[in-house]
Amino acid sequence: MAAYRYRLMNRVLCKGFYKKKTQKAQLRDDNDVLFGVTTLVWNDKLKPYGFCLHGCINGYSRRCMWLHVGTTNKDAAVVATLYLNTVNQLEGCPQLVRSDPGTENVVRIEAFWSHLRPTVVWWIGVFQEMAAHGDLEVGNFLHKGILRFCFMPIIRQQLLEFMED
Repeated sequence: MAAYRYRLMNRVLCKGFYKKKTQKAQLRDDNDVLFGVTTLVWNDKLKPYGFCLHGCINGYSRRCMWLHVGTTNKDAAVVATLYLNTVNQLEGCPQLVRSDPGTENVVRIEAFWSHLRPTVVWWIGVFQEMAAHGDLEVGNFLHKGILRFCFMPIIRQQLLEFMED
């Protein structure tokens, strides 16, 4: 396992280093600096209903690198997978990665979440209405599983559309 991890990290770091070295001049001229500071954060607003939002933006260009809904924000493997998928897709890695230590203090990503807030608030309203009518028990594990099964693909699609806009 350690050998596999070493080969994977070596591949990722070499690819990112090579990409930064060969495109340094081009990246300085381009407004979309891909390999600068990257900010990672999650949003817990939908967590009571079983959904955790993960986001990553480039600190310089404000480009959204990924926006994903999952079932947990406690598993580092989720963020690692999203990060490695993005590194492979862009064929490069950022110079610096910032993550939210749990306090809402990363200004750039918080501004980004403010644009996404209407969508999240709408979903909270839907789930609260379901709970008010007795169709949903928020603490019930089975109900959360059914919510995930029914609504996770829809929320994922909305997040993809949001990223493309």
